[in-house]
Amino acid sequence: MKLQLGDLLGSKQDLNRVVELAPHDFRAYKLLTAAYWQSGNHGAALVASETAAYAAGDRCPECYTLAGVLRIDVRGDTEVGCQHLSKAGELGDESAYEHIRSYCSP
Repeated sequence: MKLQLGDLLGSKQDLNRVVELAPHDFRAYKLLTAAYWQSGNHGAALVASETAAYAAGDRCPECYTLAGVLRIDVRGDTEVGCQHLSKAGELGDESAYEHIRSYCSP
């Protein structure tokens, strides 16, 4: 709720507390990704997105898409980013294939 209201600091504090209490809650990491991204901390957004993907496992294909795009955009790491995007596609996120065509095709 705080994130939707633009309270980035409050939302990051709340979400960090959630992941402290429930470190495998991928939804909290997804929201934390957005909070970090919106506040300009793109490195922390990347870490949160990858944590969301790993915590979610097969339950959140879009977590892998987000992690892949951020890995490529933030770090320029197409190898790992494309691996994340491939996993997202395998798990059923059709939008991952658009990103694969943009970022991963030779």
